[in-house]
Amino acid sequence: KGIRVADFTHAGVGPLTMRALADAGAEVIKIETTTRTEVMRRANPFKKGVTDVEASAHFACYNCNKLGVTLNLRKPKAVELAKQLIKTCDVVGESFTPGVMDRLGLGYKDLIKVKPDIIMAGMSLMGQTGPARLYRGHGPVLQAMAGLSELTGWPHLRPMAVSIAYTDYYAPQIWTLAILGALIYRNKTGKGQYIDGSDFEAAIDSLETKLMDYNVNGRITIRNGNRNLREAPHGCYPCAGEERWCAIAVFNDEEWKGLCRVIGNPSWCQEDRFSTFRGRSENHDELDERISVWTRERSAEEVMGKLQQAGVRAGVVQNARDFLQDPQLRHQKHYWELEDDPEKEWFTYESFAYHLSDTPLKMTRPFPHLGEHNYKVFCESLGMKDEEFAGLVAEGVIE
Repeated sequence: KGIRVADFTHAGVGPLTMRALADAGAEVIKIETTTRTEVMRRANPFKKGVTDVEASAHFACYNCNKLGVTLNLRKPKAVELAKQLIKTCDVVGESFTPGVMDRLGLGYKDLIKVKPDIIMAGMSLMGQTGPARLYRGHGPVLQAMAGLSELTGWPHLRPMAVSIAYTDYYAPQIWTLAILGALIYRNKTGKGQYIDGSDFEAAIDSLETKLMDYNVNGRITIRNGNRNLREAPHGCYPCAGEERWCAIAVFNDEEWKGLCRVIGNPSWCQEDRFSTFRGRSENHDELDERISVWTRERSAEEVMGKLQQAGVRAGVVQNARDFLQDPQLRHQKHYWELEDDPEKEWFTYESFAYHLSDTPLKMTRPFPHLGEHNYKVFCESLGMKDEEFAGLVAEGVIE
């Protein structure tokens, strides 16, 4: 509450970071242009399958709870207007290639002349300095650069990217915490600061212990399908129905005995080669085939339930329909439903994964339409006269 944010971000990481602040009560103002619409406004899925910059569910979920204005920042008057807005802000977020904000006259050195205690977060692919600083790319590219693709897929096939831009949902958690830290620091000292966010460095965190393993043992971990060096059997097993699967992970001999009991203790379970972790690991392919005979005759939910009751780790491989119906997510109020405007249907928005007891995240407004809040921000908030507003619209400064 009481924090105003100027949001110059686009795509995934930046908008989700800014949305985290908006959900928590900050007034976040998204600055866009109609000459080159935000990339997520052009991203699937669209409502009713019709391409429309005002109907991207992707954009809607990333930008709810924000106000939206449109400025043509190629015009000097628009840059000056942006500075007037920033003068009233606490935080500025941007995710352009390094140098873009400086060329616009909106770099950190420019902004501290307007607002000395401003907090500015630059969330770029590789960071603001260094030999790779001008590289551009989105989540799938970042997965490869950060080593995730090398770990994904089957050992005899090429590296793969997971089907979503995984890092887009990982890095925002880090940048949100960095901005909150900067706000706490400013409250204590009165000083703002610049946050140089490198999505590349953020993504490396998700490698778990792979860097340590190389440092200590000189071992480079590569993709291993669904196998795990510490568990066997371990994988996704086919179940009754179309594309229904259940993940099963057996960590020790006791869990192995539990799995055998659930599937009826067939004779092959008693074979010596399956009695130890090493034996099960060496005969994993055959083990997968035998377990699949049992799972194929049952629903994924039944497989999960019976195995969990026996103390075996198991979970349905859920799809989008499963998630929307998931009783735990519904109980946690993970989904927010708000009618975005009268002529459209409803969106189901996703909240973040944390729940604050004293200051809960709230859904207060849908995503902004292009220029929807121009008058509200520039006239009602900044005090611009109607005549000046109309003139700037006519000049194409305010779009």
